[in-house]
Amino acid sequence: MESSSSKAEVIKAVLLKAGIPLALSVAGFIYARLIAKRRINLEASSMEVDSQEFRGEDRLDSTSSTTGDEGETICTSADFMSMTKSSEIRNRIAYEEEIAGLRTRVEQLQKREWELERKFLRFCDLKEQESVLMELKNMLLETLYAEFMGREVSSMEAENKRIENIVMEHLRVVGQVEHWKSKNGLLERKVKKLLRKTKAQDKLLREKDSKIVAKDAEIRRNGEELQRRSNGIKKLEDEVKELKSLTDQLRDQRNELSKKLELAKESLSAISKTEEEGVTNEEYNLLANDYENVQKERADELKELTYLRWCNACLRYELKRYQLLQEYIEEGKDHLEQEFEESGEYVGFRMEQQLDGPETVEPRMSVTKDGPVSSKRQRLLKKFKKLVEGGDKMKQKLDGKGKNERKCFGRHSVCDEMEEEHLVQARTSCSSV
Repeated sequence: MESSSSKAEVIKAVLLKAGIPLALSVAGFIYARLIAKRRINLEASSMEVDSQEFRGEDRLDSTSSTTGDEGETICTSADFMSMTKSSEIRNRIAYEEEIAGLRTRVEQLQKREWELERKFLRFCDLKEQESVLMELKNMLLETLYAEFMGREVSSMEAENKRIENIVMEHLRVVGQVEHWKSKNGLLERKVKKLLRKTKAQDKLLREKDSKIVAKDAEIRRNGEELQRRSNGIKKLEDEVKELKSLTDQLRDQRNELSKKLELAKESLSAISKTEEEGVTNEEYNLLANDYENVQKERADELKELTYLRWCNACLRYELKRYQLLQEYIEEGKDHLEQEFEESGEYVGFRMEQQLDGPETVEPRMSVTKDGPVSSKRQRLLKKFKKLVEGGDKMKQKLDGKGKNERKCFGRHSVCDEMEEEHLVQARTSCSSV
């Protein structure tokens, strides 16, 4: 159907292209013939009019000649004959010229007709060739169209196969997507659970982190305090050494005073035996007062010596406890780092429970200052009191070391009892004297 319609369209186009110039040439030929016929009719009618006029003139001339003289009739007839001959000659010449023009025009028209016939024949040949070419073209187009349709069919078959494969792949992918959607739902639930757990763990870890930071800050403060106290302890150790040297001096003085007391006793015994020398009660009172002062100084020195010994023991205990605390802090930090590296989670740090211990008992030292004490001793004692008062503010956190502290303070109480015994003995000796 498509080939027949295309052929009809091609034939219509060829007819239009060939028919229009052919119709124009035929119309031009007919128009030229009509114009030539009109010209011939016009020339014939003009010749008839001239002959009629000439005849009328002849008639007029004849009438005039009849009315004129008879002599003039002969002249006019001759003139008329000559005029008719000349007019005939002119008419013949004009006719011949007109015939020659018509012949040339006819020849031209014939030539034009021949040319048009030749062109028409050539046009017909060209049309035949064109029709043959169009048929060949149509055949080629049909073959090409058939090849194209074959290719299209093969491509459509390949496309159908590809689409079938795509459909199969799509169905497989849809099944996988459904499977993964179900798994994704399970994973989303697990993720939500893990998020809730991680949020709770995050809160716990933040709380633990804040506690650890606070503990770290407290440990640093305690470390700084202990470092400061260790420096103070070192200074106090130096001062204790100085006090030891002073105690040695005091012992020497005590020995000297004991010697003086013995000499005084001997002198008193000598005075009691020898009343001849006239010792008065006033001198005896002075000697008794001197003896009491010496006893008081000796008791003060004993108290100070025991106090210094107690201070030395406490300072050593503080130093040992500071060293133990530092070791414990380092072990706790190493343990925390190991746990962070292994599991990545914080572990409850129970440093409060392990380090919560009995607070340091504030020693109540009642040192009598009846006797004369040097300004250097007073300064050292004030420094030590400040150190002990500062130690009361810090919490000691080792439970296992409370017994040693109690022992230290027990020693202090024993020393106080010994001092009291020394005072009692000194008073009894003074009263006996």
